[in-house]
Amino acid sequence: MVVTTGTNELETSDGSTYDGRAERISFDDSKTGVKGLVDSGITKIPRMFHSGKLDLSETSLSASNIISIPIIDLQEVNKSSSLHAEVVDQIGSACRKWGFFQVMNHGVGVDVLDEMICGIRRFHEQDAEVRKTFYSRDSNKRVRYFSNGGLLRDLDQPANWRDTIAFVANPDPPNPEEIPATCRDIVAEYSKKVRALGVTILELLSEALGLDPSYLKKMDCSEALFIMGHYYPACPEPELTLGSTEHTDMDFMTILLQDQMGGLQVLHENQWINVSPVHGALIVNIGDLLQVSKARFPPSLFITKLVLSFRPPMSDHNPSALDRIEDAISKLASSQLQVTEKLEDLLLRMANLEQTAHSNTYPSSSSPTPASNTITITHPKMKLDIPQFDGSNPSGWVFKITQFFAYHSTPECERLTIASFYMEGPALAWF
Repeated sequence: MVVTTGTNELETSDGSTYDGRAERISFDDSKTGVKGLVDSGITKIPRMFHSGKLDLSETSLSASNIISIPIIDLQEVNKSSSLHAEVVDQIGSACRKWGFFQVMNHGVGVDVLDEMICGIRRFHEQDAEVRKTFYSRDSNKRVRYFSNGGLLRDLDQPANWRDTIAFVANPDPPNPEEIPATCRDIVAEYSKKVRALGVTILELLSEALGLDPSYLKKMDCSEALFIMGHYYPACPEPELTLGSTEHTDMDFMTILLQDQMGGLQVLHENQWINVSPVHGALIVNIGDLLQVSKARFPPSLFITKLVLSFRPPMSDHNPSALDRIEDAISKLASSQLQVTEKLEDLLLRMANLEQTAHSNTYPSSSSPTPASNTITITHPKMKLDIPQFDGSNPSGWVFKITQFFAYHSTPECERLTIASFYMEGPALAWF
């Protein structure tokens, strides 16, 4: 039995005090990760890894005999227009229904995939003193070894039973000598081939969204490439922990290389589905930034968190107007959206906010006056013919709406402009 007594301090049934933060700091200071614990001969895992008693029986649906995520063959994608269209449809369907799919004949050779797995394993299984030289929590490093990115931040969450070697492969890749010798050559080759595959998939995703094939690439969605090589050592108490707890990927797209051990599960229609390894396949996971619109890729355009900072006009010619603007700032600057508020609801609400006492009439959206590329809120009851979202071309829809706020003839001295915003959630990709 464990009773909470304070921040990250627990009182056990025998009266002793458990300091979870101290345990995590001690673990991190060792710089040898979970592999170091296993090598030390532990028979009980540290409490920070406890995820609760897990049911390891086969309660989830087995991908091998009931249902499985889609497998899409890319070999024929450019052989004919009809085959190309078929692959685009398959990808669109997989994204809408699953958010996951596997690709075969993708252009990355099986020998490259196998050697990448072996190279990552070689790094994690080499002498601890060598691994230590790469250990860091500095996310700006282009190559670093660590265990649990949120180890010292997410103190209320169980740590994952895994270690990681991470590489920033693009746009500013490490020098060859920065990469561990155990995996240097294969990381360079794998990075090049997977980035090329990523561009191909982005083109197919663009088409599945009803856009030009180059659309997502032109948005620089293919520029960043971050490679993480996870390692899951044998655990003495596997029923108490997980190698990776339930999560979504907060990126645009993940291309996952799974070894033959298995263990990956995806959530589909409220059931966890085992994803059996397919030798030579790569798994594509649609990240939070590409999940747009219920009619396209799930979920709808939801924002989970939005924090706005406002900038008053750079003028002191109209103090009374500035007073009203500053009052509006005080009301809005600390406000955040409720979880799962729709983007369209936000924009409609913004259109009716009382920002200034300006009483002029404003032009319609059909004849806007260009302004800076910002969203500007001006009129207390701005009446706009806001276009309805019909499930197609989300980026175009958002652009049209933001034009209503960016383009109008409001005097500069009375404009209240969003200087910056911080957003979490799928809508970020299209805002």
